[in-house]
Amino acid sequence: MSELVTIKANSHGIQLLLDESADFETLVTDVCREFANSRSFFGSADIILEVTGRELDMEELRVIVQAIELNSDVKVKLLADSDPAHEARALKDLEDYYDRQRKERVHFVHDDVAKEQTLSYNESVVIMGDVKSNASVASTGNVIIMGNLSGSVVAGGTSDTTCFVAVAGQVESTDVIIGGVSGHIEVPEEKKGLFAKKEKNHDVSCFAVYGGKLTMEPMREGILSHVS
Repeated sequence: MSELVTIKANSHGIQLLLDESADFETLVTDVCREFANSRSFFGSADIILEVTGRELDMEELRVIVQAIELNSDVKVKLLADSDPAHEARALKDLEDYYDRQRKERVHFVHDDVAKEQTLSYNESVVIMGDVKSNASVASTGNVIIMGNLSGSVVAGGTSDTTCFVAVAGQVESTDVIIGGVSGHIEVPEEKKGLFAKKEKNHDVSCFAVYGGKLTMEPMREGILSHVS
């Protein structure tokens, strides 16, 4: 390993120790060499990078990050420093980044979820058909059902109450849990008969956690705007 550049792994990323007296161009060359030689060791990962040993301005930090990413398969998502408070904030930002990525990734199921079928995803999911009775769908993100809901749905994993379940078809089951929050919800009975008022446009039903309780409202009611 170079005497000018020392790479150490820590609990959430990489610490890069740079020699204080060497000229910057030499340091960049050594960073390129060290990460190229360690490409297989670090593999592909998103990391927090902590640079210590000397003060760098933002342009120099940008050059260091580019040198790392061009000579390895890692992606630097955040920069941290030795201040514990700053490090804690950086780690929280990285967790928030992963959370956004998880929600933004979407898996599509191009058919019904059949009776007795169980599906589980570590991302949001769109069901293009129905979720049949006794079928179940679990997701750590959001769940969107283009058909009818007759089975059970878990969104947001065990703790993320900012997720939602949207049903474009008929809601025939309210067996829904969001971020570990469940509750009894009455499904309005469909009016029948000669004088029953017919809806011109069926609205999407949305399950969300609001005020700590599981709720179901038509999408037009704007329930999602209250969910943070």
